Amino acid sequence: MTFGTESDTGTWSVKHDVLTLAGAQRTRRYLLIGASRTLEGKRTLFLMPEHSGWSLQPGAIGMSGELYVEKE
Repeated sequence: MTFGTESDTGTWSVKHDVLTLAGAQRTRRYLLIGASRTLEGKRTLFLMPEHSGWSLQPGAIGMSGELYVEKE
């Protein structure tokens, strides 16, 4: 899998609203905030990386959230 600018191999899984990327180099967890399509039809994911104080308050989402857009 290639995620962002990192390359790793492994598996992924979703349980409830948490995406887990279990890679050979490290494991990452993200809270799934949303998924949609852009006006051009590209798929998007809005994720929040795991940290000790996951919060859904608007300020926390704006500060910590990460938007991923499908490559062409």
